[in-house]
Amino acid sequence: VQPEDQPSLEGRGVAALQNGIYGRALADFARLADLRPNDPHMVFLRANAQLQSGHLKEAVDDYTLVLKALPGDEESLFGRATARMFQADYTTAEADLAAILAKAPNAAQAIARRGHVRFLRRDYKEAAADFAQALTLPDAPADLLLWQFLAAARGGDTGAAKMLAAGMQ
Repeated sequence: VQPEDQPSLEGRGVAALQNGIYGRALADFARLADLRPNDPHMVFLRANAQLQSGHLKEAVDDYTLVLKALPGDEESLFGRATARMFQADYTTAEADLAAILAKAPNAAQAIARRGHVRFLRRDYKEAAADFAQALTLPDAPADLLLWQFLAAARGGDTGAAKMLAAGMQ
């Protein structure tokens, strides 16, 4: 791919990202961001590659750049919240999710991610409530039943805790 062939560079980067070839994806998206420095879409692609490759600080920085150009962009807020969650920065992760939910209160993915954040900070009852709420929505992630069960068990739900204990034996 020639550096001037931006559509091919973008396509190769997306294909690399989808196939877990993060170094290639990062290189392609970094080159695109250099070629189109005022295009937040290119920075967003690089941010996603940073997140998926575990470069959390860089992902947060890139999502923040996108949000400066596109304030309130829900996908960038979600990506930044996810990166912050993996950095154990639960307060700001939850703030990003709250910004999404202020505009879209029934966003199942954001509610579920808030549940993950609350679970990780050991607020199991709130996490279980988030998972239960997200499960009522049509675009709920498929793994939420397991997360809801784990949160309920760790939050003191004796029925769930007994089932969890029995399953571990």
